[in-house]
Amino acid sequence: MVVKNFDRGIIVSMLLLSGFGSAIIGSVAPGLVTSQIVFYLLGLILFVVFSQIDYKIYASAAKLIYLVSVALLLLTLIIGFESRGSTRWISLFGFRLQFSEVLKPFILASLASFMTKSWFKASLLAVLPMFLIFKQPDLGSALVYVFGFASMIFVSGINVVYILLAIGGGVVLLPLGWHFLAEYQRDRIVTFLNPSSDPLGASYNAIQALIAVGSGQLFGWGLGRGTQSQLLFLPEQHTDFVFASLSE
Repeated sequence: MVVKNFDRGIIVSMLLLSGFGSAIIGSVAPGLVTSQIVFYLLGLILFVVFSQIDYKIYASAAKLIYLVSVALLLLTLIIGFESRGSTRWISLFGFRLQFSEVLKPFILASLASFMTKSWFKASLLAVLPMFLIFKQPDLGSALVYVFGFASMIFVSGINVVYILLAIGGGVVLLPLGWHFLAEYQRDRIVTFLNPSSDPLGASYNAIQALIAVGSGQLFGWGLGRGTQSQLLFLPEQHTDFVFASLSE
């Protein structure tokens, strides 16, 4: 395959970031370095393949992309395995696959195609995948989709009055939305607003992350030497709180 119109600067930047990320993972979870590198290589291959595809094809395949994406999200809820109260992953060949992450560019691309015809129809279609992700439950990923779609609406040139009405409606519905959140999601919001509200419970992770960041000060302890991450005071030190591990 002849690679054309390829920006080598992107590859160099990606390789540098991948190497940096591998070093961080190696310092807090050495056993995961090999699988991390495998995923980097797979991502690099997919990047090259998709960079050679004419983006206009997504418009003609928008309906198929949308339907397949919704089907995969439904499949996750049906046969996915539960971990820590959430059903977000499907086990495939020994790997955990989270479709809500993989499908982000595809769903947003299909919605962008629908928006060229009718922003109202696109808005209605956007609700279903966001709802399925919210039901996993995965509030964080659902919000990423919401803000991604909202950004598309904003740059589409829609009348600002509709945007203000949507924002106003969202504010009005916030108290109602609170009742649909899982208990741990409410705890996270309360913890975000007041990190010291429950130091031995819901606020524990945030407090340990703050300690890790402060412990590293300006230059850090050095790779593999942080007390919070190495002694496991910091939960999920290689995933959710990898930034705190890096800072330490």
